[in-house]
Amino acid sequence: MTETEKLEYIRGLAKESSTMKFGRYHLIVNEKEYPFIFKDSVKSGFFAELRGLSNWSFIQCRDAIIRIDERYENKNKGGGSIARSLIGGALFGTAGAVIGGSGGGVQVGALTRLNINIYSREKSSTVPVIQIPLVQQPQNIQSIYYQRNVDWVKLFIERTTEYGATLAGEERKPNF
Repeated sequence: MTETEKLEYIRGLAKESSTMKFGRYHLIVNEKEYPFIFKDSVKSGFFAELRGLSNWSFIQCRDAIIRIDERYENKNKGGGSIARSLIGGALFGTAGAVIGGSGGGVQVGALTRLNINIYSREKSSTVPVIQIPLVQQPQNIQSIYYQRNVDWVKLFIERTTEYGATLAGEERKPNF
């Protein structure tokens, strides 16, 4: 079977199967094949011509090791200011300046990265076979979009582990 024929066969399975889908990424459950995770190639545009058919891949759930790569950033909104420091200093001296300048801000968290990295059990590699990037820009952790992503990841992990994938926890990479 050629690469083109394999890709068309898998796309056909994706259409007739019960799947979980996120963009070009599919979890395919079908009676014909063992459940697997499929990353479709870019179908049109500049990158499709540049990459050809080499940008698609799949891995059976029983051969998959799943790791979650999530990064958060905390910011302090509000809080101290020079104006508050000056007013506190004028009213209560040095202690007032310190307290006024440090004023109570609100800690706001943002999810800056959320990837599902899928490795092959058979290949010992530090590069994932499939990487599903779920967050493209920082998301407030109190937003509905954040909750949707968390729910999707939980459901994805639940279903893939049900079909034999292994959840290996979180990625441990330095935050640059």
